[in-house]
Formats: sequence, C-alpha cells, structure tokens
Amino acid sequence: MESDHILDRNSGGRIRLYRINFKKIIGPIKVAFIT
Repeated sequence: MESDHILDRNSGGRIRLYRINFKKIIGPIKVAFIT
C-alpha cells in the first residue's frame, strides 16, 4: 500500500513537471503564431 502511494506521488510530480515544461515550450510558439 505504501509503495503504491509513493508511486502515485511520483507520477503526479512528473505530470506537474511535464505541464510546466509544456507551457514553457508552447507559450513562445503561440506568441510566434499570433505575431
């Protein structure tokens, strides 16, 4: 049970990191398309 909880925490942290990186990458691309 405890190991599963740790895995869930790790996966959640990875998803957050991916979302932050996604915004950093997509942000400038959106600006490029708008301009």
